[in-house]
Amino acid sequence: MYYAGLDIHQKFIYGTIIDEKTKIVNQGKFATTEKELFDFLGFLPNKQTKVVLESCGIWQDIYEILESKGYSVVLANPMKVKAIASAKIKTDKVDSEILAKLLKGNLIPETYVPPKDIRELREIVRHRQSYVKIRTSIKNQIHAILKKDNIKIPVKDIFAKKSRAALEKLNDEKINSYLKFIDHLDSEIKEIKSKAESIEQFKKQANLIKTMPGLGDIAAYIILAEIGDIHRFKTPSQLCSYAGIVPSISQSGQRCFMGRITKQGSKWLRWIFIQCANIAINKPNKIQSYFYRLNSKKHRNVAITATARKMIYYLWHMLKYNEPYIDDHTQRVSEA
Repeated sequence: MYYAGLDIHQKFIYGTIIDEKTKIVNQGKFATTEKELFDFLGFLPNKQTKVVLESCGIWQDIYEILESKGYSVVLANPMKVKAIASAKIKTDKVDSEILAKLLKGNLIPETYVPPKDIRELREIVRHRQSYVKIRTSIKNQIHAILKKDNIKIPVKDIFAKKSRAALEKLNDEKINSYLKFIDHLDSEIKEIKSKAESIEQFKKQANLIKTMPGLGDIAAYIILAEIGDIHRFKTPSQLCSYAGIVPSISQSGQRCFMGRITKQGSKWLRWIFIQCANIAINKPNKIQSYFYRLNSKKHRNVAITATARKMIYYLWHMLKYNEPYIDDHTQRVSEA
């Protein structure tokens, strides 16, 4: 059996291949192209070669290339690898050797790799969110122009259909150019959304998720894409930890301090639940009641974060037991 450790970078990969006796068979630096990757690995039989690479920005492309060729591929958690095998001398060569040796010893701390359909859904929803981010930036540019020129349009949303006419009447070249770009982005965002909604295997779960207040179509698909299989989380606390929305803990002797949230895990899952919590508290329901109880004692941001965590607890039960969200808030209020 052969063991290959790949230290991946944006423009190149440094690889090390060892055999059963931990002897280096091949080692070197090559470009992140399919041809050069298989020039490095190609002389080895794929059924007798295990490959490990760290989770990074471009891991998915390399992973899918290797997976399609029949290699056994392991995705390593870089934070945990560093904790297990940190070295005083840190180079790409050393990193790739450490990965290969850890793989041989079956000591790689693995990261969850979602199935192909989940990976495809992730790409779709993240692509959409990148466009939404650009659109928000452009809208902020228009607000900056209006503020600079001291122009006030007395409406809540200046980009609504009825308000657009007021912007267009200004005959500002920059604003009109931005508005055209926003229209183009709106069209692209709508098309990507319909693409996500057309994937049949996720429709049932998405409709289940949408029964919770504050969660709409896109939020449902982002959540499904980030969570993958709900059964890999044995408790709702594990799902909260995966979202990085649990408090950090520092303990020494008999003293225990609770700090800020860890922010380790899926930043997308954390972000979407914070957004949805802000929406859910606008209408009477048990989520709103929970938020106001906390908000009377704590800072608003702390209360919103705790509310988002509570929503994750509800979601875990919904997906785990395939049950819709049930809100008995109105009944409990009337009984009280």
